Amino acid sequence: EIQAAYFGDTFMIWRADDKTSDWKMKLDGTGPWVIVDVVGQMKPLDVKDGDAQFQIGMSPVYVLTKETYDKLTR
Repeated sequence: EIQAAYFGDTFMIWRADDKTSDWKMKLDGTGPWVIVDVVGQMKPLDVKDGDAQFQIGMSPVYVLTKETYDKLTR
């Protein structure tokens, strides 16, 4: 079971079970993009032709542009 929502330009997603899986999504707009875990660890997100793929599990992850991340963490 997957839970997901947008909060402004930030996409948040997690699984409501004890499984992990790959998640694919189309990202609109200009990157670079990052993925941030629930404890705030940020990593660059590889995006090819607007498509991103990353792993999701029980802990939420957040997908947003690096620019938005920088604004939120000043």
